[in-house]
Amino acid sequence: MRMDATHAGLPLPFPGDEPVALPATARTKCGQVFDPRADLWVMRKHADGGDTLRFDWKKLEGFSGEAVGLAKRMLADRAPSYAAMTTWNDFHMLARFAAWLPSYVASTGMGELLPFRWRALDTCGFNAFLAFGLDTAQKGNDFSRLRDLYRWGVDALRHPSFAPDVLVAIEGTRAPGNTKGQAVRAGDATKGELDARELELILDALREGRGRATDRATVALCLALGRNSNQYVRCVNGDLVRHPYPSIGPLAQNGKRHLYELRVPRQKKRGSRVEYRSWPLDERVGLMLDAVQRGGGKDPLLWWVHEESGERPELALIAILKRWARDARIISPRTRRPIVLNPRRFRVTLLTNAADEGASPMKLAELADHTDQQNVKVYVDNSPGYLVRLSDRVDQIYDPIVKRFAGKVASRADAKPGVAVRVIPGATPTLPVLNTGGIGVCGAGGPCHRNPVVSCYTCNKFVAWKEGPHEDVVVALERAMEQMSPRIALLLAPSLAAAREVVAAIQEETTLEAE
Repeated sequence: MRMDATHAGLPLPFPGDEPVALPATARTKCGQVFDPRADLWVMRKHADGGDTLRFDWKKLEGFSGEAVGLAKRMLADRAPSYAAMTTWNDFHMLARFAAWLPSYVASTGMGELLPFRWRALDTCGFNAFLAFGLDTAQKGNDFSRLRDLYRWGVDALRHPSFAPDVLVAIEGTRAPGNTKGQAVRAGDATKGELDARELELILDALREGRGRATDRATVALCLALGRNSNQYVRCVNGDLVRHPYPSIGPLAQNGKRHLYELRVPRQKKRGSRVEYRSWPLDERVGLMLDAVQRGGGKDPLLWWVHEESGERPELALIAILKRWARDARIISPRTRRPIVLNPRRFRVTLLTNAADEGASPMKLAELADHTDQQNVKVYVDNSPGYLVRLSDRVDQIYDPIVKRFAGKVASRADAKPGVAVRVIPGATPTLPVLNTGGIGVCGAGGPCHRNPVVSCYTCNKFVAWKEGPHEDVVVALERAMEQMSPRIALLLAPSLAAAREVVAAIQEETTLEAE
Protein backbone atom coordinates (compact mmCIF):
# COMPACT_ATOMS: atom_id res chain seq x y z
CA MET A 1 0.00 0.00 0.00
CA ARG A 2 1.46 3.34 -1.06
CA MET A 3 0.71 6.39 1.01
CA ASP A 4 0.75 10.03 -0.04
CA ALA A 5 3.08 12.62 1.48
CA THR A 6 1.00 13.40 4.56
CA HIS A 7 -1.15 11.63 7.13
CA ALA A 8 -3.89 13.86 8.57
CA GLY A 9 -1.60 16.89 8.53
CA LEU A 10 0.99 15.33 10.84
CA PRO A 11 4.55 16.72 10.68
CA LEU A 12 7.04 14.68 8.69
CA PRO A 13 10.44 14.71 10.42
CA PHE A 14 11.95 12.18 7.99
CA PRO A 15 11.88 12.32 4.19
CA GLY A 16 10.77 9.05 2.63
CA ASP A 17 13.26 6.49 1.31
CA GLU A 18 16.22 8.30 2.80
CA PRO A 19 18.53 7.34 5.68
CA VAL A 20 16.87 7.79 9.05
CA ALA A 21 18.54 10.07 11.58
CA LEU A 22 19.62 8.05 14.61
CA PRO A 23 20.99 9.35 17.93
CA ALA A 24 24.63 8.69 18.79
CA THR A 25 23.67 6.95 22.04
CA ALA A 26 20.59 5.40 23.62
CA ARG A 27 19.94 4.05 27.09
CA THR A 28 18.00 1.04 28.33
CA LYS A 29 15.59 1.13 31.26
CA CYS A 30 18.29 -0.27 33.55
CA GLY A 31 20.85 2.30 32.45
CA GLN A 32 22.91 0.43 29.83
CA VAL A 33 24.21 2.63 26.99
CA PHE A 34 24.46 1.49 23.36
CA ASP A 35 24.95 2.98 19.88
CA PRO A 36 21.76 2.76 17.80
CA ARG A 37 23.72 3.43 14.60
CA ALA A 38 25.75 0.22 14.92
CA ASP A 39 24.92 -2.93 12.98
CA LEU A 40 25.42 -4.94 16.17
CA TRP A 41 23.90 -3.91 19.50
CA VAL A 42 25.19 -5.65 22.62
CA MET A 43 23.63 -5.44 26.08
CA ARG A 44 22.92 -7.63 29.10
CA LYS A 45 19.51 -8.75 30.30
CA HIS A 46 20.10 -6.43 33.22
CA ALA A 47 22.84 -3.96 34.06
CA ASP A 48 24.13 -6.15 36.91
CA GLY A 49 24.24 -9.42 34.96
CA GLY A 50 22.38 -12.08 33.08
CA ASP A 51 22.77 -13.34 29.54
CA THR A 52 24.38 -11.15 26.88
CA LEU A 53 21.89 -10.05 24.24
CA ARG A 54 23.08 -9.44 20.68
CA PHE A 55 21.08 -7.57 18.04
CA ASP A 56 22.51 -8.39 14.61
CA TRP A 57 20.66 -6.04 12.30
CA LYS A 58 22.02 -7.85 9.24
CA LYS A 59 19.43 -10.53 10.03
CA LEU A 60 16.71 -8.27 8.62
CA GLU A 61 17.36 -9.48 5.08
CA GLY A 62 14.91 -8.05 2.60
CA PHE A 63 14.43 -4.81 4.57
CA SER A 64 15.29 -1.58 2.80
CA GLY A 65 17.81 0.74 4.40
CA GLU A 66 15.00 3.06 5.45
CA ALA A 67 13.00 0.18 6.96
CA VAL A 68 16.00 -0.93 9.04
CA GLY A 69 16.65 2.66 10.11
CA LEU A 70 13.07 3.14 11.23
CA ALA A 71 13.16 -0.16 13.13
CA LYS A 72 16.36 0.91 14.90
CA ARG A 73 14.81 4.28 15.72
CA MET A 74 11.69 2.72 17.20
CA LEU A 75 13.57 0.22 19.37
CA ALA A 76 16.06 2.85 20.53
CA ASP A 77 13.27 5.30 21.42
CA ARG A 78 11.36 2.61 23.33
CA ALA A 79 14.40 1.19 25.13
CA PRO A 80 14.27 3.58 28.15
CA SER A 81 10.74 2.41 28.93
CA TYR A 82 11.17 -1.34 28.57
CA ALA A 83 13.39 -4.10 29.92
CA ALA A 84 16.32 -5.07 27.71
CA MET A 85 14.75 -8.49 27.17
CA THR A 86 11.60 -6.86 25.78
CA THR A 87 13.68 -4.91 23.26
CA TRP A 88 15.48 -8.13 22.33
CA ASN A 89 12.15 -9.92 21.83
CA ASP A 90 10.94 -7.07 19.60
CA PHE A 91 14.10 -7.37 17.49
CA HIS A 92 13.72 -11.12 17.05
CA MET A 93 10.08 -10.61 16.09
CA LEU A 94 11.37 -8.38 13.27
CA ALA A 95 13.87 -11.09 12.29
CA ARG A 96 11.06 -13.67 12.09
CA PHE A 97 8.94 -11.18 10.13
CA ALA A 98 11.81 -10.67 7.66
CA ALA A 99 12.21 -14.45 7.28
CA TRP A 100 8.45 -14.80 6.63
CA LEU A 101 8.22 -12.05 4.00
CA PRO A 102 9.56 -14.05 1.01
CA SER A 103 6.92 -16.76 1.45
CA TYR A 104 4.19 -14.12 1.70
CA VAL A 105 5.46 -12.42 -1.47
CA ALA A 106 5.56 -15.77 -3.27
CA SER A 107 1.99 -16.62 -2.24
CA THR A 108 0.56 -13.22 -3.23
CA GLY A 109 2.73 -12.46 -6.23
CA MET A 110 3.40 -8.98 -4.82
CA GLY A 111 7.06 -8.73 -5.75
CA GLU A 112 7.01 -5.00 -5.12
CA LEU A 113 6.93 -5.71 -1.36
CA LEU A 114 10.66 -6.50 -1.50
CA PRO A 115 12.79 -4.82 -0.43
CA PHE A 116 10.40 -4.24 2.42
CA ARG A 117 9.30 -0.72 3.31
CA TRP A 118 7.00 0.03 6.21
CA ARG A 119 4.63 1.97 3.91
CA ALA A 120 3.89 -1.29 2.08
CA LEU A 121 2.51 -2.99 5.19
CA ASP A 122 -1.29 -2.96 5.14
CA THR A 123 -4.08 -4.79 6.94
CA CYS A 124 -3.77 -7.82 4.65
CA GLY A 125 -0.11 -8.12 5.53
CA PHE A 126 -0.85 -7.84 9.25
CA ASN A 127 -3.60 -10.48 9.09
CA ALA A 128 -1.42 -12.85 7.05
CA PHE A 129 1.40 -12.49 9.60
CA LEU A 130 -1.07 -13.22 12.40
CA ALA A 131 -2.33 -16.35 10.63
CA PHE A 132 1.25 -17.51 10.16
CA GLY A 133 2.13 -16.83 13.80
CA LEU A 134 -0.74 -18.91 15.17
CA ASP A 135 1.04 -22.05 13.98
CA THR A 136 4.34 -21.10 15.65
CA ALA A 137 5.54 -21.14 19.25
CA GLN A 138 4.64 -17.45 19.54
CA LYS A 139 0.89 -18.13 19.04
CA GLY A 140 0.21 -14.65 17.67
CA ASN A 141 2.42 -12.71 20.06
CA ASP A 142 4.58 -11.59 17.12
CA PHE A 143 1.53 -9.90 15.61
CA SER A 144 0.98 -7.96 18.84
CA ARG A 145 4.62 -6.87 18.96
CA LEU A 146 4.56 -5.76 15.32
CA ARG A 147 1.39 -3.77 15.97
CA ASP A 148 3.01 -2.11 19.02
CA LEU A 149 5.93 -0.96 16.85
CA TYR A 150 3.57 0.24 14.12
CA ARG A 151 1.62 2.19 16.73
CA TRP A 152 4.88 3.83 17.83
CA GLY A 153 5.59 4.77 14.21
CA VAL A 154 2.17 6.44 13.92
CA ASP A 155 1.90 8.12 17.32
CA ALA A 156 5.53 8.90 18.24
CA LEU A 157 7.52 9.11 15.00
CA ARG A 158 4.65 10.37 12.84
CA HIS A 159 6.55 9.15 9.83
CA PRO A 160 4.68 8.97 6.48
CA SER A 161 5.52 5.27 6.21
CA PHE A 162 3.03 4.51 8.99
CA ALA A 163 -0.65 4.97 8.18
CA PRO A 164 -3.13 5.86 10.95
CA ASP A 165 -5.98 4.20 9.05
CA VAL A 166 -4.10 0.89 8.97
CA LEU A 167 -3.48 1.15 12.72
CA VAL A 168 -7.17 1.81 13.36
CA ALA A 169 -8.11 -1.22 11.26
CA ILE A 170 -5.89 -3.64 13.22
CA GLU A 171 -6.41 -2.25 16.74
CA GLY A 172 -9.48 -4.41 17.26
CA THR A 173 -7.72 -7.65 16.27
CA ARG A 174 -6.81 -9.82 19.25
CA ALA A 175 -4.06 -12.41 19.08
CA PRO A 176 -4.61 -15.40 21.41
CA GLY A 177 -1.00 -15.52 22.61
CA ASN A 178 0.48 -18.33 24.69
CA THR A 179 -1.78 -20.01 27.23
CA LYS A 180 -0.65 -19.12 30.73
CA GLY A 181 0.27 -22.07 32.90
CA GLN A 182 -0.16 -24.65 30.14
CA ALA A 183 2.59 -26.93 31.50
CA VAL A 184 1.09 -26.67 34.99
CA ARG A 185 -2.45 -27.45 33.88
CA ALA A 186 -1.35 -30.38 31.73
CA GLY A 187 0.79 -31.90 34.48
CA ASP A 188 3.58 -32.34 31.94
CA ALA A 189 6.03 -34.98 33.16
CA THR A 190 9.02 -33.09 31.72
CA LYS A 191 7.92 -29.44 32.07
CA GLY A 192 5.46 -29.38 34.96
CA GLU A 193 6.02 -29.86 38.68
CA LEU A 194 8.19 -32.62 40.09
CA ASP A 195 6.14 -35.21 41.97
CA ALA A 196 6.90 -36.58 45.44
CA ARG A 197 8.81 -39.60 44.14
CA GLU A 198 11.05 -37.46 41.93
CA LEU A 199 11.74 -35.02 44.76
CA GLU A 200 12.71 -37.88 47.05
CA LEU A 201 15.17 -39.21 44.46
CA ILE A 202 16.73 -35.74 44.14
CA LEU A 203 17.03 -35.36 47.92
CA ASP A 204 18.57 -38.82 48.25
CA ALA A 205 21.17 -37.98 45.62
CA LEU A 206 22.03 -34.72 47.39
CA ARG A 207 22.40 -36.50 50.75
CA GLU A 208 24.67 -39.11 49.19
CA GLY A 209 26.89 -36.44 47.65
CA ARG A 210 26.49 -37.52 44.03
CA GLY A 211 27.95 -35.32 41.31
CA ARG A 212 30.24 -32.30 41.61
CA ALA A 213 30.05 -30.17 44.74
CA THR A 214 29.29 -27.04 42.71
CA ASP A 215 26.55 -28.85 40.79
CA ARG A 216 24.99 -30.08 44.05
CA ALA A 217 25.01 -26.54 45.44
CA THR A 218 23.24 -25.32 42.29
CA VAL A 219 20.54 -27.98 42.55
CA ALA A 220 20.04 -27.41 46.28
CA LEU A 221 19.69 -23.65 45.78
CA CYS A 222 17.14 -24.01 42.96
CA LEU A 223 15.19 -26.57 44.96
CA ALA A 224 15.14 -24.36 48.06
CA LEU A 225 14.20 -21.00 46.54
CA GLY A 226 12.37 -21.60 43.26
CA ARG A 227 13.61 -18.38 41.65
CA ASN A 228 14.35 -17.62 37.97
CA SER A 229 17.71 -18.43 36.39
CA ASN A 230 18.42 -14.74 35.75
CA GLN A 231 18.09 -14.01 39.46
CA TYR A 232 20.55 -16.72 40.48
CA VAL A 233 23.31 -15.64 38.09
CA ARG A 234 23.06 -12.02 39.28
CA CYS A 235 23.66 -12.90 42.94
CA VAL A 236 27.10 -12.13 44.41
CA ASN A 237 28.87 -13.53 47.45
CA GLY A 238 27.81 -10.57 49.55
CA ASP A 239 24.16 -11.49 49.01
CA LEU A 240 24.58 -14.69 51.06
CA VAL A 241 24.09 -13.52 54.65
CA ARG A 242 24.79 -15.63 57.74
CA HIS A 243 23.36 -14.99 61.21
CA PRO A 244 24.41 -16.99 64.30
CA TYR A 245 21.62 -18.82 66.08
CA PRO A 246 20.70 -17.29 69.44
CA SER A 247 22.29 -18.94 72.48
CA ILE A 248 19.04 -18.78 74.44
CA GLY A 249 15.40 -19.25 73.58
CA PRO A 250 13.53 -21.96 71.64
CA LEU A 251 15.89 -21.87 68.63
CA ALA A 252 18.98 -22.56 70.73
CA GLN A 253 18.30 -26.30 71.07
CA ASN A 254 17.79 -27.27 67.43
CA GLY A 255 21.45 -28.17 66.84
CA LYS A 256 21.97 -25.65 64.03
CA ARG A 257 24.72 -23.05 64.03
CA HIS A 258 23.63 -20.42 61.53
CA LEU A 259 20.58 -18.82 59.99
CA TYR A 260 21.12 -18.19 56.28
CA GLU A 261 19.33 -15.85 53.91
CA LEU A 262 20.00 -14.86 50.32
CA ARG A 263 19.39 -11.39 48.93
CA VAL A 264 17.93 -11.96 45.47
CA PRO A 265 17.41 -9.23 42.84
CA ARG A 266 13.75 -8.92 41.96
CA GLN A 267 13.00 -10.13 38.45
CA LYS A 268 10.02 -7.94 37.56
CA LYS A 269 11.25 -4.74 39.22
CA ARG A 270 13.74 -3.60 36.64
CA GLY A 271 14.79 0.02 36.66
CA SER A 272 17.84 2.16 37.20
CA ARG A 273 17.92 0.95 40.82
CA VAL A 274 18.00 -2.79 41.51
CA GLU A 275 15.49 -3.98 44.12
CA TYR A 276 16.28 -6.96 46.33
CA ARG A 277 14.28 -9.34 48.45
CA SER A 278 15.76 -11.64 51.09
CA TRP A 279 14.70 -15.29 51.21
CA PRO A 280 15.54 -17.70 54.08
CA LEU A 281 17.76 -20.68 53.31
CA ASP A 282 18.02 -23.98 55.11
CA GLU A 283 21.37 -24.28 56.89
CA ARG A 284 22.30 -27.33 54.82
CA VAL A 285 21.94 -25.32 51.62
CA GLY A 286 23.85 -22.41 53.13
CA LEU A 287 26.71 -24.70 54.15
CA MET A 288 26.86 -26.19 50.64
CA LEU A 289 27.22 -22.70 49.18
CA ASP A 290 29.77 -21.75 51.83
CA ALA A 291 31.88 -24.80 50.97
CA VAL A 292 32.28 -23.80 47.30
CA GLN A 293 32.36 -20.03 47.70
CA ARG A 294 35.27 -18.20 46.06
CA GLY A 295 36.35 -14.57 45.74
CA GLY A 296 35.21 -11.38 47.43
CA GLY A 297 31.83 -9.98 48.31
CA LYS A 298 31.19 -8.57 44.82
CA ASP A 299 32.22 -11.72 42.95
CA PRO A 300 29.47 -13.99 41.56
CA LEU A 301 27.96 -16.38 44.08
CA LEU A 302 27.68 -19.09 41.41
CA TRP A 303 31.14 -18.40 39.95
CA TRP A 304 31.30 -21.82 38.28
CA VAL A 305 28.24 -20.97 36.18
CA HIS A 306 29.93 -17.84 34.83
CA GLU A 307 33.18 -19.72 34.12
CA GLU A 308 31.34 -22.29 32.03
CA SER A 309 29.05 -19.87 30.23
CA GLY A 310 30.91 -17.00 28.70
CA GLU A 311 28.08 -14.72 27.66
CA ARG A 312 25.15 -17.03 28.47
CA PRO A 313 25.23 -17.84 32.23
CA GLU A 314 21.52 -18.65 32.33
CA LEU A 315 21.89 -21.35 29.70
CA ALA A 316 24.95 -22.63 31.55
CA LEU A 317 22.95 -22.92 34.77
CA ILE A 318 20.33 -25.04 32.99
CA ALA A 319 23.09 -27.19 31.48
CA ILE A 320 24.59 -27.73 34.96
CA LEU A 321 21.26 -28.95 36.32
CA LYS A 322 20.96 -31.39 33.42
CA ARG A 323 24.53 -32.56 33.94
CA TRP A 324 23.97 -33.20 37.63
CA ALA A 325 20.82 -35.23 36.91
CA ARG A 326 22.84 -37.33 34.47
CA ASP A 327 25.82 -37.73 36.83
CA ALA A 328 23.51 -38.61 39.74
CA ARG A 329 21.79 -41.22 37.54
CA ILE A 330 18.26 -40.13 38.45
CA ILE A 331 15.54 -41.81 36.40
CA SER A 332 12.05 -40.36 36.59
CA PRO A 333 9.47 -42.97 37.68
CA ARG A 334 6.93 -41.26 35.42
CA THR A 335 8.88 -41.21 32.14
CA ARG A 336 11.40 -44.03 32.78
CA ARG A 337 13.99 -41.65 31.34
CA PRO A 338 16.64 -39.37 32.92
CA ILE A 339 14.84 -36.68 34.89
CA VAL A 340 14.62 -33.22 33.29
CA LEU A 341 15.72 -30.43 35.63
CA ASN A 342 15.71 -26.67 35.13
CA PRO A 343 15.02 -23.64 37.35
CA ARG A 344 11.48 -23.29 36.03
CA ARG A 345 10.49 -26.82 37.09
CA PHE A 346 11.75 -26.17 40.61
CA ARG A 347 9.77 -22.92 40.68
CA VAL A 348 6.59 -24.61 39.45
CA THR A 349 7.07 -27.36 42.06
CA LEU A 350 7.47 -24.83 44.88
CA LEU A 351 4.29 -22.96 43.96
CA THR A 352 2.28 -26.13 43.29
CA ASN A 353 3.20 -27.59 46.67
CA ALA A 354 2.34 -24.30 48.36
CA ALA A 355 -1.10 -24.37 46.69
CA ASP A 356 -1.55 -28.01 47.77
CA GLU A 357 -0.88 -26.91 51.34
CA GLY A 358 -3.72 -24.40 51.12
CA ALA A 359 -1.86 -21.15 50.34
CA SER A 360 -4.20 -18.43 49.08
CA PRO A 361 -3.59 -16.70 45.72
CA MET A 362 -2.30 -13.69 47.66
CA LYS A 363 0.28 -15.84 49.47
CA LEU A 364 1.25 -17.56 46.23
CA ALA A 365 1.83 -14.20 44.55
CA GLU A 366 4.02 -13.17 47.47
CA LEU A 367 5.98 -16.42 47.27
CA ALA A 368 6.42 -15.97 43.51
CA ASP A 369 7.40 -12.31 44.07
CA HIS A 370 4.66 -11.11 41.74
CA THR A 371 2.84 -7.81 42.13
CA ASP A 372 -0.56 -9.33 41.26
CA GLN A 373 -2.34 -12.67 41.30
CA GLN A 374 -3.12 -13.18 37.61
CA ASN A 375 -0.22 -15.58 37.00
CA VAL A 376 -0.54 -17.71 40.15
CA LYS A 377 -4.22 -18.66 40.09
CA VAL A 378 -3.39 -21.55 37.78
CA TYR A 379 -1.74 -23.29 40.75
CA VAL A 380 -4.90 -23.02 42.86
CA ASP A 381 -7.12 -24.03 39.94
CA ASN A 382 -4.96 -27.07 39.24
CA SER A 383 -4.35 -28.25 42.80
CA PRO A 384 -6.47 -31.31 43.65
CA GLY A 385 -5.00 -31.31 47.14
CA TYR A 386 -6.12 -27.74 47.67
CA LEU A 387 -9.67 -28.53 46.57
CA VAL A 388 -9.83 -31.75 48.59
CA ARG A 389 -8.79 -29.97 51.78
CA LEU A 390 -11.26 -27.19 51.07
CA SER A 391 -14.00 -29.77 50.53
CA ASP A 392 -13.11 -31.55 53.78
CA ARG A 393 -13.29 -28.33 55.78
CA VAL A 394 -16.54 -27.24 54.15
CA ASP A 395 -18.14 -30.67 54.59
CA GLN A 396 -17.78 -30.30 58.35
CA ILE A 397 -20.36 -27.53 58.13
CA TYR A 398 -22.82 -29.76 56.28
CA ASP A 399 -23.61 -31.78 59.39
CA PRO A 400 -27.11 -33.22 58.86
CA ILE A 401 -28.01 -32.38 62.47
CA VAL A 402 -27.60 -28.66 61.79
CA LYS A 403 -30.32 -26.99 59.76
CA ARG A 404 -28.89 -24.03 57.83
CA PHE A 405 -31.96 -23.01 55.84
CA ALA A 406 -33.98 -20.73 58.13
CA GLY A 407 -36.72 -19.61 55.74
CA LYS A 408 -39.74 -21.20 54.10
CA VAL A 409 -40.42 -22.95 50.81
CA ALA A 410 -43.53 -21.96 48.86
CA SER A 411 -44.87 -21.94 45.34
CA ARG A 412 -44.97 -18.73 43.35
CA ALA A 413 -48.70 -19.36 42.89
CA ASP A 414 -49.21 -19.22 46.69
CA ALA A 415 -48.54 -15.49 46.80
CA LYS A 416 -51.62 -13.60 48.00
CA PRO A 417 -53.12 -11.26 45.39
CA GLY A 418 -52.63 -7.58 46.19
CA VAL A 419 -49.89 -8.19 48.77
CA ALA A 420 -46.64 -6.44 47.88
CA VAL A 421 -43.53 -8.59 48.19
CA ARG A 422 -39.90 -7.81 47.58
CA VAL A 423 -38.55 -10.10 44.86
CA ILE A 424 -34.90 -11.06 45.29
CA PRO A 425 -32.74 -9.12 42.78
CA GLY A 426 -31.42 -10.83 39.67
CA ALA A 427 -27.74 -10.05 40.18
CA THR A 428 -25.22 -10.43 42.97
CA PRO A 429 -21.59 -9.31 43.18
CA THR A 430 -20.64 -12.64 44.76
CA LEU A 431 -21.95 -14.62 41.78
CA PRO A 432 -21.61 -12.19 38.87
CA VAL A 433 -22.11 -14.84 36.18
CA LEU A 434 -25.45 -16.06 37.55
CA ASN A 435 -28.85 -14.50 37.05
CA THR A 436 -30.50 -15.21 40.41
CA GLY A 437 -33.81 -13.55 39.67
CA GLY A 438 -36.76 -15.72 40.73
CA ILE A 439 -35.21 -17.63 43.63
CA GLY A 440 -37.84 -16.21 45.99
CA VAL A 441 -39.04 -13.17 47.90
CA CYS A 442 -37.96 -11.27 51.00
CA GLY A 443 -40.35 -10.83 53.91
CA ALA A 444 -38.32 -8.14 55.68
CA GLY A 445 -40.09 -4.83 56.07
CA GLY A 446 -37.02 -2.64 55.58
CA PRO A 447 -33.82 -2.55 53.54
CA CYS A 448 -31.44 -5.51 53.78
CA HIS A 449 -27.96 -4.80 55.12
CA ARG A 450 -26.63 -8.30 54.41
CA ASN A 451 -25.36 -9.72 51.11
CA PRO A 452 -28.28 -10.76 48.91
CA VAL A 453 -28.50 -13.26 47.24
CA VAL A 454 -26.03 -15.43 49.11
CA SER A 455 -27.22 -14.43 52.57
CA CYS A 456 -30.89 -15.06 51.74
CA TYR A 457 -30.69 -18.81 52.23
CA THR A 458 -29.68 -18.46 55.89
CA CYS A 459 -32.22 -15.68 56.63
CA ASN A 460 -35.53 -16.43 58.37
CA LYS A 461 -37.27 -13.75 56.25
CA PHE A 462 -36.57 -15.60 53.01
CA VAL A 463 -39.34 -17.44 51.14
CA ALA A 464 -37.80 -19.73 48.52
CA TRP A 465 -39.93 -20.40 45.48
CA LYS A 466 -40.20 -24.03 44.44
CA GLU A 467 -39.78 -22.91 40.84
CA GLY A 468 -36.57 -20.98 41.58
CA PRO A 469 -33.14 -21.84 40.06
CA HIS A 470 -31.74 -23.11 43.36
CA GLU A 471 -29.69 -25.87 41.74
CA ASP A 472 -27.97 -23.22 39.59
CA VAL A 473 -27.15 -21.27 42.76
CA VAL A 474 -25.59 -24.39 44.31
CA VAL A 475 -23.41 -25.00 41.25
CA ALA A 476 -22.37 -21.33 41.06
CA LEU A 477 -21.45 -21.24 44.74
CA GLU A 478 -19.40 -24.43 44.46
CA ARG A 479 -17.45 -23.07 41.50
CA ALA A 480 -16.92 -19.69 43.14
CA MET A 481 -15.61 -21.30 46.34
CA GLU A 482 -13.05 -23.32 44.39
CA GLN A 483 -11.44 -20.03 43.32
CA MET A 484 -11.29 -18.57 46.82
CA SER A 485 -8.97 -18.93 49.77
CA PRO A 486 -10.22 -21.41 52.41
CA ARG A 487 -11.00 -18.58 54.81
CA ILE A 488 -13.31 -16.79 52.36
CA ALA A 489 -14.83 -20.06 51.14
CA LEU A 490 -15.77 -21.03 54.69
CA LEU A 491 -17.79 -17.83 54.98
CA LEU A 492 -19.93 -18.96 52.05
CA ALA A 493 -20.23 -22.56 53.23
CA PRO A 494 -23.38 -22.01 55.40
CA SER A 495 -25.17 -20.43 52.44
CA LEU A 496 -24.19 -23.33 50.20
CA ALA A 497 -25.42 -25.82 52.80
CA ALA A 498 -28.72 -23.94 53.12
CA ALA A 499 -29.17 -23.81 49.33
CA ARG A 500 -28.59 -27.56 49.17
CA GLU A 501 -31.25 -28.03 51.86
CA VAL A 502 -33.72 -26.05 49.76
CA VAL A 503 -32.99 -28.23 46.71
CA ALA A 504 -33.39 -31.40 48.80
CA ALA A 505 -36.64 -30.17 50.37
CA ILE A 506 -38.16 -29.30 46.98
CA GLN A 507 -37.11 -32.65 45.51
CA GLU A 508 -38.59 -34.53 48.48
CA GLU A 509 -41.88 -32.63 48.26
CA THR A 510 -42.06 -33.21 44.51
CA THR A 511 -41.52 -36.94 45.03
CA LEU A 512 -44.28 -37.13 47.67
CA GLU A 513 -46.72 -35.26 45.42
CA ALA A 514 -45.93 -37.66 42.57
CA GLU A 515 -46.69 -40.65 44.79
